[in-house]
Amino acid sequence: MKVTFIENDKIKTVWENIGEGIVFSHGNPVEYFMKVEEISDQRDNVFNSVNLATGELVGFMPDCRVKIVDAHLMVKE
Repeated sequence: MKVTFIENDKIKTVWENIGEGIVFSHGNPVEYFMKVEEISDQRDNVFNSVNLATGELVGFMPDCRVKIVDAHLMVKE
């Protein structure tokens, strides 16, 4: 999978305001995530995003500030 990101500093919002399938950046160093349907594991840990570099599921709090990113994802078989 190849991912191209186009940063836009003007598009910042709180995590709960973005929809599923939206790509966003967060952290220092910057990492890229996609919001997904919320799921819980057996220990009641809540996951609502996937790290696009690692595929790891992660959880963001509703008031977490994130930057929306224009992303072009290309999957090649």
